Amino acid sequence: MADPTVIMEDYSTGVPRRHHSLYLEDGTFVMQVENAIFKVHRFFLAKYSSALKDMFNVPQGLNIMREGSEENPVLLNGDSATGWELLLGDIYSHHPIIDVPRSSYTGDQLLLLLQIAHKYCMDTVEVGILKLLELDSTTDGLINRIVASRIVGSESIYDRALKKLISSKPMLTETQVRQIGIEALYPMFTELHLEFNKTKVAQAEAENKVNQFNNMKCRHCPAVSNWKCGACSRHQKSIWEY
Repeated sequence: MADPTVIMEDYSTGVPRRHHSLYLEDGTFVMQVENAIFKVHRFFLAKYSSALKDMFNVPQGLNIMREGSEENPVLLNGDSATGWELLLGDIYSHHPIIDVPRSSYTGDQLLLLLQIAHKYCMDTVEVGILKLLELDSTTDGLINRIVASRIVGSESIYDRALKKLISSKPMLTETQVRQIGIEALYPMFTELHLEFNKTKVAQAEAENKVNQFNNMKCRHCPAVSNWKCGACSRHQKSIWEY
């Protein structure tokens, strides 16, 4: 199970090299993600990924270097080595991100895992990640759900998360604003604008009531009066009686 406190090796820089813990000598499939070279078992990948299972079932010619071998690793362009490290670590620990405590992952880790799960058609893993994301209703959690909705293309997840985010009236940081994007900011600003206008209308109505009450002739004497007449020191009727 993933431990968010563990410092992982950075494979986004440097030269391609074997992963420090997930290059298994008895592995049957070699792949390179960023500069990390993983050697793992096809069985486990095919178990969770229908896309990789289909790829493994494609016959390969005898006259070409076998794809997925040490001599010819499969390059997974655009993927995160950290994401694959988390996913493979969980698979080999027999915790495939299904019904595990939310505290086992950070929000960023869940999003990295979700990108891989969705890209390679790991349906059960994807469902498990989305369930974990649904458990966090903090501002960061709702923003993570908005990001997740874009990864999986779900309007329902997006709408629910954005509605809750708007109702919470958060003070967003610059990083959070960049995460949710302009399309999410627009309805948030629209909602704030509507509330501001409602407040202005309410204030105007209150001021109008006060103006109706103030500077009127005293009901008891000829003087101009507010709530208590300065001339005769007598109280007027309630503002709500006007």
